[in-house]
Amino acid sequence: MDKGKMLRMFTEKAGLNAEALPGVPLLELSGEDRIWIENHICVAGYTENEVCVRVCYGVLQIKGDKLSLSCVRKDRLLICGCINCILIIR
Repeated sequence: MDKGKMLRMFTEKAGLNAEALPGVPLLELSGEDRIWIENHICVAGYTENEVCVRVCYGVLQIKGDKLSLSCVRKDRLLICGCINCILIIR
């Protein structure tokens, strides 16, 4: 069993919120034009229409129009623009 499945199973059985575990990505969508991503590993790709962000269980693919990386920190990332789609690629 991989680490991600073990963490999910542990949090479910213990009745914990996944946010309580270190390293688990947290996405905060604000309207349709801002998304904060915490606990990311790196930005894997970036264009005006797509941003790919590596996280512990795969890649988050954010698609939209006029996307920009407004704030990039080691622990937190802000993507602004018209967000149309958020995909998880495992």
